[in-house]
Amino acid sequence: MTPEQQAAREAQKRSVEEFAEAARLLPGSAGLPECVWTGRRIASLLWRDDIDTARRHLDLYEKFGCPTEHLKLAFRCLVRQGNIDPKTQERLTGRVQQCWVNPDYVAAPAQ
Repeated sequence: MTPEQQAAREAQKRSVEEFAEAARLLPGSAGLPECVWTGRRIASLLWRDDIDTARRHLDLYEKFGCPTEHLKLAFRCLVRQGNIDPKTQERLTGRVQQCWVNPDYVAAPAQ
């Protein structure tokens, strides 16, 4: 197996684990895979100021019957964390996942 194939396999495994974590921790439809996927995508788009694309995804999110209140709380959590320091290993996708499964999350202050 090539390093690229191994990396792809690891990424797929992490993705499956993230969906399972959301399903286990979130009540109602917020933990459904289609809600997790579209909701995290919308939060990321909003963070990057891509409002038009986020709005189009929001239509899909609502058609799936996903809770807009959870999306609002997750995005609020994301904004409360502040900007991502480019010198750290933290990535937007990780922060979005953390806020999706726990909208009350508050990051530890930087040292």
